[in-house]
Amino acid sequence: MELTVRVERILTEQCFTSRKDGSEVRKYGFVGVTTNERFEKRICFYAFGETWAGANIVVGGTYEVSFDVASREYNGRWYTECTCWKISAVSAANAQTPVRQVTVAPPTQTNNNSYNVVPF
Repeated sequence: MELTVRVERILTEQCFTSRKDGSEVRKYGFVGVTTNERFEKRICFYAFGETWAGANIVVGGTYEVSFDVASREYNGRWYTECTCWKISAVSAANAQTPVRQVTVAPPTQTNNNSYNVVPF
């Protein structure tokens, strides 16, 4: 699957030992906000080693993310994970800027001293 997302948050790095060969594995994560849908959705993505290293992920940057979705069961509960296998920068120009800005119009006063709220 592929999505274009704006990075909202970078998660802490996780480090553990591989069961296969005993090597050290680093798992990186970030929360992306979809940019090409009517209603924004937040999705948590994970990447390993080389996939993460070449991406130079920054908060506020926009990236094209190719990923696989997998679910697994543990103790009767199901967990779903989105694992990236390719991350390409679309735009990092707005890096480190606020992710969401909302503009609210001030109320307007009418002749009878009541206020009308202006929709935004």
